[in-house]
Amino acid sequence: MDCVKRTSWGDRIRDARAGARLSQRALAELIGGKQQTVADWESGKSEPSLHSFELIARATGTTAGWLAFGIAPADAEPERMAV
Repeated sequence: MDCVKRTSWGDRIRDARAGARLSQRALAELIGGKQQTVADWESGKSEPSLHSFELIARATGTTAGWLAFGIAPADAEPERMAV
């Protein structure tokens, strides 16, 4: 039985944003977007583009691969990527 917690990219965006101590509005400002767009991504109402994943990753100190697919980089701190 697989006991790994499954998360969506919306969950990972929310977790990365919270880990970086950013509000939705602050993240939106950093990436040149709107707070409602960030809220829609986090709730799964819309999907970020690859470019947006890259911007979110830079703003939150993670990787686009982890945000989009849950793929942790080899050199990632396990506690930062484990969600």
